[in-house]
Amino acid sequence: MKQYLAFWFVLLVLAFINGALREIVYKNSVGEPWAHHISVVTGILFVGIAVWYIVTKWSFTSMRQAISVGALWCVLTEIFEVFLILSNPNNTVADVLHAHNVAAGEMWLLFVLWVGVAPVLFYGLRNKT
Repeated sequence: MKQYLAFWFVLLVLAFINGALREIVYKNSVGEPWAHHISVVTGILFVGIAVWYIVTKWSFTSMRQAISVGALWCVLTEIFEVFLILSNPNNTVADVLHAHNVAAGEMWLLFVLWVGVAPVLFYGLRNKT
């Protein structure tokens, strides 16, 4: 399980790279709302590729382990996001809630869910019986 915990930090680095790409490459061209939507999609792709790789390299021993790893990554991602938002003294819990408001057009929750579901999905695809 330690290697999966360590791998979450790889996912974190990919998230920062994805954010940097958004800021440098396309944010000024498409504007903030669209840049955020695009970066959620590219983040899902980056994480999907990385998780697929790790599932093939360090195969889970069971569906239960895949679920546990997905839950761990999901919780770590949320903790980090909440910390990041609230570390800015101008932000409040309302900003955290807004970041998760799909009805308001926020897509961050889809990314968080993907981080949790990807290990389970890819384990299932690799171990079809």
